[in-house]
Amino acid sequence: MLRPVSKKDLPILASWFSDPLILSEYDTPTKLDPADIEHAFEKHGYASKELTWLMLCDENSRPAGVVTISVDESARHAEIGYVVAEQNARGKRLVTRALSELLDDMAGKDSIDEVHAVVHPDNIASKTVLKRAGFEQTGIYTAHRFVNGGWVDFEVFSIKLKGTTDGVNAANE
Repeated sequence: MLRPVSKKDLPILASWFSDPLILSEYDTPTKLDPADIEHAFEKHGYASKELTWLMLCDENSRPAGVVTISVDESARHAEIGYVVAEQNARGKRLVTRALSELLDDMAGKDSIDEVHAVVHPDNIASKTVLKRAGFEQTGIYTAHRFVNGGWVDFEVFSIKLKGTTDGVNAANE
């Protein structure tokens, strides 16, 4: 279901993030050359303490999308992002299962109390996935991204992890 991104995944990542059909609804696609994305990964790494890239795979272990996890230990939170890039993989609860796995893993870390996700307000599927995983809308980032010629507010969803000082989120009990 989830595995670390490797160098062999870079051409497909470049393809996905350059494809306006995949991202244009909720973000502005950037034309990426596989060499550019390889350079970025070589410079910043595929996984670090601050940012981890994971390949989201379908039931046949084929790449279907990507999940990112950005950790800010000083603020004791992480932010996740995800894209199901392959159309035939959408609606199969791949992200729901991946979120469950990631949240279970993060709940065991003493350095993370809360996880956030930032979502385009029209992305009903993503908001449904987050709510199913126990996230609640907690705010709005005003004029967060420039999409299709205009600035768009994005919604912030959050979940408290087990054992945090604020108590346990009922969805995770």
